[in-house]
Amino acid sequence: MDRRERSVRFFSSFVLAPIVFVVSALFMWNQPFEASGAISAPPRKERASSDLRHVTRIGLEYAQKFAVQQAPASPVRKLTAPISNPPTNRPPTAILGGVSVAGDRKVDLERQVYTVLKRYGKPIHNGKELSAAIVKEALLQEYDPVFVAAVIKSESAFNALAKSHKGAQGLMQIMPRTGAWLADQAAIPRGRLTDPGHNLKLGITYLKQLEALYGGNRVLTLIAYNWGPGHVESASTGKRRVPGEVMQYAIKILNDYRRWSSEVG
Repeated sequence: MDRRERSVRFFSSFVLAPIVFVVSALFMWNQPFEASGAISAPPRKERASSDLRHVTRIGLEYAQKFAVQQAPASPVRKLTAPISNPPTNRPPTAILGGVSVAGDRKVDLERQVYTVLKRYGKPIHNGKELSAAIVKEALLQEYDPVFVAAVIKSESAFNALAKSHKGAQGLMQIMPRTGAWLADQAAIPRGRLTDPGHNLKLGITYLKQLEALYGGNRVLTLIAYNWGPGHVESASTGKRRVPGEVMQYAIKILNDYRRWSSEVG
């Protein structure tokens, strides 16, 4: 064997072979090992597009734990449940939204909302009137007034004159453009967003629309109310991710709602 052949064999055995081994090992390391049941990581785009499904799953799990995800078919129905051995001096039945609501239940709700307002709201002289307005408008639209109160508490702390740095106004922090669109769509005369009655009418209308859009899922309803339905749609296609502060906003409101609902009975 001449010197050149020995050099080639030495290079193949001690230089080239280790390099081939290392490259092969690295290649196998990056492949899914199906025999062990391991699954390769999904592509980046697929991971992003699963974000809304993840949020929906959180909403369903939250619902199973706290029973707040699905909006009742008729929120007023619970308020009109018969009361055993009713007191003789209870307030008369009121007609709201075409549905009869036991007067004492309405008073209980107004008292509950007023308690929340005093605890978490800005000091105002007409707290009882505002509480009554919240309950009245919610029941007129056959919606849950305690849930509305939870939204208002997080949005404006019951300050009818509140205005965000982005321009949202009033109790339920409605953007002027959204308010004009809601008013025109629902044939509601346009008014000032700082007017409590007008703001409540638009805000509750919007919540109901979003809740219907997301099949009663209140987690997604609140995310869309705070972040915008367009952004929720972008999250569903992987173009955006739901910010952590938006999710915390939704969970905080649902926690408040759960606690206050148990208190009101």
